[in-house]
Amino acid sequence: MKQPLLSVIIPTYRSAKTIHACINSVLEQTFEDFEMIIQDGVSPDKTIEIVRAFNDNRIKVFSEKDNGVYDAMNRAIVRASGKWLYFLGSDDTLYERSTFVSLSTILKKTKADLVYGNVMMSGDSHWVKDGAIYRGETNLASLFEQNISHQAIVYRKKIFDDGLRFNLDYPICADFDLNLRCFACYQVAYTPLIIATFATGGMSTQHVDQRFEREKWENILYYYGGKLRQPEFLRYKGIIKKTGKELFKKGKYSAGLMALSAYFYFKVLRIRKRQLA
Repeated sequence: MKQPLLSVIIPTYRSAKTIHACINSVLEQTFEDFEMIIQDGVSPDKTIEIVRAFNDNRIKVFSEKDNGVYDAMNRAIVRASGKWLYFLGSDDTLYERSTFVSLSTILKKTKADLVYGNVMMSGDSHWVKDGAIYRGETNLASLFEQNISHQAIVYRKKIFDDGLRFNLDYPICADFDLNLRCFACYQVAYTPLIIATFATGGMSTQHVDQRFEREKWENILYYYGGKLRQPEFLRYKGIIKKTGKELFKKGKYSAGLMALSAYFYFKVLRIRKRQLA
C-alpha cells in the first residue's frame, strides 16, 4: 500500500456540532494524497455517527477512552502512516480547498522536519481578534514567549519515529512544549501560507497551564543548553538567572551551572556593548 504524503489527525470528544465542517474541509481538498485519522474519546453524542456517515475509505476511526486531547493525538501518531503529520482541531477547518496542494509542493521540496505557516482566527479572545492572521514568521526568542498554533504546523513523521510525543503533564500546552523541543533539535522552515481557520474558545485560548508555566524555562534550558548564549536571548538574562538558582536549590547542578554561565555571558556582553557605545 502506497504511503500517503499526509496523515491528518483529528482528536474528537463531544464534537457533533463542528466535526462535519471540519472533515468536509479536508475531503474537499483538491489534493487527495492523504489519510485521515479520527481519534475519539468515546463521545456520548453523535460525533462517531456523523464521521461514519462520510463513508470515505481515507477516514480511519478509533474510539476509545483517553486522558485528554494530547493523549488522543499520541495514540493517533502510532496509527499514522503518512510521511508528514498534521493535527487539526475538531472545531477548526482548512483555510481553502487548495491548501493541501500548496502545502504539498513545499513538503516535497523542503529539507526541514517541521514546516509552519499561519492560521486565520475565528472569534475573539483576550490575546487575538477575529479575522487576525496568526502569527507570521517566528524567531526563537519570540517562540519562548508565545506558541505557534499546531493547526499551522506540519511535522515530518521522523520526529515521532525518534520518540517525541506530546507531554501529558501539560494538559493545555503540550503542543507548546513539543514545538520548543522541535525548534531545538530539528530543521524548521516557514511558509507564509494560511493553513487553517482556528476557532477560539478552546482550552488553549481560555485557560493557563500552570505546570507548564512553572517548568517552561527549566525545559528550555534542557532543550537548548549552550545555544542560549546568543545575543538574541539577552533580554531573557533575568529569567535565566532566576531559573539557574532554582535548579541549584533542586540539586540539579549541571543544568543550574549551564543557566548561570549563560547569565554571566550576557553580563559580559552588556558590558562590552556599553564600552563600544
